[in-house]
Amino acid sequence: MAFYEKISDYIEQNGIKQTFIADKCGWTKQKLYNLLHGRNRISVEDYEAICEALSVPFDFFCTKKTKTTSGS
Repeated sequence: MAFYEKISDYIEQNGIKQTFIADKCGWTKQKLYNLLHGRNRISVEDYEAICEALSVPFDFFCTKKTKTTSGS
């Protein structure tokens, strides 16, 4: 699974709105969409902003399994 797919799946599984994340990061919804669909590469700065917006540690999506906030 591609890195951006892990992030996208986490967002979807936890019912988080992309608009919420885009607003927290100071981005347009289109920029976030492009990052989450592999149209643009996620920079370290972008990744850091996403992790901060989701309140997850920086290495959260780097592990093999990514937990949902519901613990499933």
